[in-house]
Amino acid sequence: MQRGKATARLIGGMGVADIPLLGFLLTLLGAFAWATSNVIVRAIVRAGYKPDVMGLIVWSGLFPIAPFFLVAALVESSRVVWAEVLTAKGLFSVGYLAIASTLFAYGQWSRLLSRHPANQVAPYSLLVPFFGVLSSWLVLGERLSFWQLTGGTVLLFGLAIHVLGPRLFALRGRPTGAPLTTGVEGRSTSVTTP
Repeated sequence: MQRGKATARLIGGMGVADIPLLGFLLTLLGAFAWATSNVIVRAIVRAGYKPDVMGLIVWSGLFPIAPFFLVAALVESSRVVWAEVLTAKGLFSVGYLAIASTLFAYGQWSRLLSRHPANQVAPYSLLVPFFGVLSSWLVLGERLSFWQLTGGTVLLFGLAIHVLGPRLFALRGRPTGAPLTTGVEGRSTSVTTP
């Protein structure tokens, strides 16, 4: 119980204590849904199928449309101001989310998952919030807090250790001139360095 209170105090101290519980739970549900989709893509590939990744993304993107419109109609219908939605900025936002964020980004992500082991690809998903915060600073001029800067630095440092660490440790423990052998998806490559 004490751990939960400490976590709530830490989150509150970072300025996000006013997040509604439903919003927080929906965020966790979204992360769970994304993780589930990654597992499904890997299971499809492991079963021997070679899916058209772009087709998979497009067809799976059709399913959320009806529930999203239904929830929006039930929850936000009285608050939508169509004059503000149907602006150049609003239409650009929809286009960006549909084409760049959904079709391109999810398509490339699924393509990576279909070609490489999940444990090699998944750590890069940690860069999503980092680039989101960085974009808000560069594009929208938002000010970054101490916690955001610290978290971004720790995230990049941890990802670098995860990605480069095994190679650096292998180089450190290897005698000079000995071949460095690494296995990727069952293949073994030897590299001799001075």
